[in-house]
Amino acid sequence: MIAQQSETRLAKLGVACGSLLASVAGSADVLITDMCTAGPLLAVWPAFVRERPVVIRLRADPWQTDDNERRRSRLSRLRPNGRRALRFFYERADALVPVSDFLAQRIRDETGIDGPKIETIREPIDLERFAPVADRAAIKEKLGLNYEHILCIAFNFHYEDKVRGLEHFLPVLHALVEKHRDVAVAIAGDGPLHGGFLRDNERWLKHPRLIATGFVAGVEQIYQCSDVCAHFSFFDAAPRALVEAWACGLPVIVNDHPALTENLRDNEIGCVIDGVSDEALEVFERVIYSPELRAKMGANARAFAEKHHRRDHIGEQYRRLFERLLARGS
Repeated sequence: MIAQQSETRLAKLGVACGSLLASVAGSADVLITDMCTAGPLLAVWPAFVRERPVVIRLRADPWQTDDNERRRSRLSRLRPNGRRALRFFYERADALVPVSDFLAQRIRDETGIDGPKIETIREPIDLERFAPVADRAAIKEKLGLNYEHILCIAFNFHYEDKVRGLEHFLPVLHALVEKHRDVAVAIAGDGPLHGGFLRDNERWLKHPRLIATGFVAGVEQIYQCSDVCAHFSFFDAAPRALVEAWACGLPVIVNDHPALTENLRDNEIGCVIDGVSDEALEVFERVIYSPELRAKMGANARAFAEKHHRRDHIGEQYRRLFERLLARGS
């Protein structure tokens, strides 16, 4: 398995070199990589001419990711054409494994590939780490969030289109804490765009109960001390934050973006808001101030995570996929 998690240029170069070495000299029966954009995939191209199966696992929208990175890059003109390169690699892969149906449809729309080669397998979650807790007050005290009601947002400040979604909904979050003195909003997370987010939105974030916490070690604690989780984005293809919140027994509130609403059964495990309006504010109020509704939605959310995101369940799906690929080559 080849995974790309590095941030610095030097670390990315190390990943690329290691990936190239694994592709050329590795002795594994199957190569699976979650490097799904055009540039990183160049490092595993030798695997495509070997006889072993190659599986590309998509955890993000590679076309939108490439567009965002192209806008940020000073050498954008030298970047490879993402769409043509992706189609080249995806057509030669033995299996494409998106972690959401939204991503599966994006593959079909962008490449024309269809059929059994594309198989949606969701992301696994640690259901012991991400779980409801009885003593929420102790976690609030530990994190310095001593408020009656907490709405949490766990966020990754890496892509412009993602941050733009959060910025779009800051006014309704501000209206919520302005109206209700017993409510606080905790925005946890960090990334290369975090500093700019703080500067550009100072007029909203200066409110004492609209709190940008930055990086939080043990992010599960943010969910465990909260009443509800919100997630706003125009970028995500399969936001892990939603699954983490569901596993902790939290209902979620999201904007009307297909990747966010894919698994959202309205009023069962979460709610959708269309925009910044009085109606959106009422959705927050209804969930926060209805303990029976929160308890019902939270129980449904935990059950959904246990059914669809258990590690053994996801592992079994991959086992069947690998057996099918190996049997085809034998």
